[in-house]
Amino acid sequence: MRILLQTWGTDGDIRPFIALGAGLVLRGHTVTLAVGSLDDKDYGAMCKAVGVSCIRAPERSNVDLRRWSTREYWGARGSLEVVRLLHEQALFPAWGPMSEVAERLCATADVAVGHFLAQPLRLAAEKRGLPFASVVFWPGGVPDPMRPPEGAPRLGRIGNSLLWRTVFDQLKRTLIGGYRTLYRAYGREPPSSFADIWYSPRLNLVACSAALWADADIGAPHRFCGHWSTPCALASESLPPEVESFLSSGEPPVLLTFGSSGQVDPVGSEALLIEIAERSGLRAIVQLGPDGALPRTSRQMCGAGVTNHARLLPRCAATLHHGGAGTTHAVLAAGRPSVVVGFMEEQMSWGRRLLSQGVCGGVFRFRPAKPAQMASALRRVALDPAMRARARALGKSITTEDGVGNAVRAIEALAASKSEPRSGALEVG
Repeated sequence: MRILLQTWGTDGDIRPFIALGAGLVLRGHTVTLAVGSLDDKDYGAMCKAVGVSCIRAPERSNVDLRRWSTREYWGARGSLEVVRLLHEQALFPAWGPMSEVAERLCATADVAVGHFLAQPLRLAAEKRGLPFASVVFWPGGVPDPMRPPEGAPRLGRIGNSLLWRTVFDQLKRTLIGGYRTLYRAYGREPPSSFADIWYSPRLNLVACSAALWADADIGAPHRFCGHWSTPCALASESLPPEVESFLSSGEPPVLLTFGSSGQVDPVGSEALLIEIAERSGLRAIVQLGPDGALPRTSRQMCGAGVTNHARLLPRCAATLHHGGAGTTHAVLAAGRPSVVVGFMEEQMSWGRRLLSQGVCGGVFRFRPAKPAQMASALRRVALDPAMRARARALGKSITTEDGVGNAVRAIEALAASKSEPRSGALEVG
């Protein structure tokens, strides 16, 4: 089959699609991935290495990350306001070029699979009658009557349903203008339920481990697949010589990284990571900017740029990270405990999930920073054998899930199915 994938965002939204594409290629399918990179990274080489054709759409995001990175810009904005700004200043402007590519490539595709925010692909696929599946990385945004929205109290089935309705009503009031404009360009009106805008009525691939969401009761058309891990062709990439030398010169270090989230405040992120590493008293690898250069020489620390986590994490004692879905699963797959310093609610949610499993020493917000407490938590998890044992056991469970394989089989079944769409697990406004 000819399968068209489309995603938009940062590493955590794009790398899993490359993993999915690699799995589809191994099954004999022809795969094209349309990438919209919020921070203008080029994923062409990664895609080529696994046999996936890559197209950048849009070519550039035109998002002023320098403005976004200032404290004055973000201030004390709430989560809903951040979602609005992300849509209005980054996502909605990208939909034009995303639509052009989706329209053109759907003409020769058999199946389409897109990030739940890649609405242009869904509309272009439905226009041509192509089977379409959406992809979700965080179950915390999927309505579930047995579980309230993240951070809300449990109120039973009816109460939880009302809470979910309230959340999606707020999203609809805040965002519907941009979605309505896109839908009308296709001669349609958006569904009355905002959840039905985001999620496909046929299949939604939840690309994470159900082991971290034991309290979830998410049914069809949503399906837990398991984590989409890094393809072997990319996981085999060697570590930089200076990192390899540091690893070999002493006890296993801790890794400190904020991934793409560090771009919210590059200078502040770098300073915080270095201070935490120094306060911890542990040998540490600190993932900084592209060149990974430390501002000063240290025998205790090694700076690193973009690094192969699949090779690095198993050789570390513990990790302090931002709580992104991909990093959370990668750390667990390596059997290592965490400390989470989140930048947004979704990341804080992943941290709480790790905490509930007994494999996390603390969950902190990036602002206000508490480096002494963060360093203490990192030292504790690195030296706690019981926590490390729990992380190894949970990691073993996650690595046997075959997330990509499950997703590939679900996509193939969708393409072969002639059944009518099924309604979601919960109706919300």
